Amino acid sequence: MDSIENVCKELDKILTALSSGDLAKPDPSIPEKLKAASAAAEKLNMGSGKKLIDNLADIVGQLIAGTADAARVGIRVTALDFYVKKILAGDSGAIEEL
Repeated sequence: MDSIENVCKELDKILTALSSGDLAKPDPSIPEKLKAASAAAEKLNMGSGKKLIDNLADIVGQLIAGTADAARVGIRVTALDFYVKKILAGDSGAIEEL
């Protein structure tokens, strides 16, 4: 993931997988995919994106471990999805702040 657009496209795929599957039982590979996206976001100075990605990765990990519920995941999916859609729509101001 060498560009902001590529990070956002990868995040869009991850969010689609989370949203279209059983949110209560996410794919166990999703936290690792989110961590990779977080690292790429940090390299690209996507401060807000990194925070949103890290929050989602943490809560998905907790959900997989059985210590969180799907509603908490849903809120974070929505926030990150909003961020990604703003950037893909050309709102470069969203890269740092929502």
